[in-house]
Amino acid sequence: MDADRRKELEARRAAMHARAEAAPRGQIADWLSFLCVPHQAANEGIWTPPHVSTTATRLYWEDSPPIPPEDWDFAHDPAEKVRHVRRFLEEVAVPETILTFAYDAMTSNIRIRLADAQPVLGILLDETWTVWVTARPACWLIEAHRDGTVRLSRPPRRTLKEEAAQRARERAHALPMIEALEAAGEWHMPIASDDPRAPDRPRFRNGYRKDPEPTSINGFVEHHQFDAMRARVFDWLAARVDEKVVMVWDGYPAAPYVAMAGATLLRHFDAFMRMLEVEVDNPDGIPIQPRTVTAWAPGENWSLQLDWNGPMWKYSGLD
Repeated sequence: MDADRRKELEARRAAMHARAEAAPRGQIADWLSFLCVPHQAANEGIWTPPHVSTTATRLYWEDSPPIPPEDWDFAHDPAEKVRHVRRFLEEVAVPETILTFAYDAMTSNIRIRLADAQPVLGILLDETWTVWVTARPACWLIEAHRDGTVRLSRPPRRTLKEEAAQRARERAHALPMIEALEAAGEWHMPIASDDPRAPDRPRFRNGYRKDPEPTSINGFVEHHQFDAMRARVFDWLAARVDEKVVMVWDGYPAAPYVAMAGATLLRHFDAFMRMLEVEVDNPDGIPIQPRTVTAWAPGENWSLQLDWNGPMWKYSGLD
């Protein structure tokens, strides 16, 4: 090959790499479609198992359970990264497992069967991005970082004693509600925060939206004024629960979700309000006082949140 031809090919190769670096996220999906690989767009955002800590911009491995040496490696090239991820996937998934590939700075993820993903892992693990692989509700996560680090994070293992202590603390968070439902023989199901079946939390849990719907309600009542709170929010809630299964949660990250019928929540609304006064013993010695309680129906856009705000109780019913 003469020198001019070589320079031309090198220039074309450099241009191709430059285009790949600047390519939109959809390029991966385009390649999969071109190759007739079955897949779907997944637009629910990046999900992480409950045991993995996060910050606003990354997974916070320093505050997550330690990863054993056999579940961590470093890839010096794309092919080695593919080998590591393939090995991890073979340990935690089967060919029919539905995987979600999520990418940093991407607006859409990719959902695909493991059997379909295996032949095209090199495309799915494009080194341009950091990639996270999950299979919700399975409670593991694989991170293939753009710097070459590959991790498999599995849920921590507890002893029977540790597990019992954890469940006792979780029960304490929802004790007023659970005791009322048990006494009345009402169906309910506590779901641990680290249970893969745990529902998505309501999107607008942390206060007001910028432009709330006209049907939203917000306000304050004096502390311990149960009748006043009921008068402000009960009818609003009753119009939304219908025959749905609803969730109750006190807002603390390690607290359980309590599933029940919407009618059950209405019958035990006083117990729901009493969850504002819960205090939970903490192994560190300082009691946990969540001072908030939220109700919502999974898959719906509304949520009702009560907060203990100094001398007042605040309510936020968001549509």
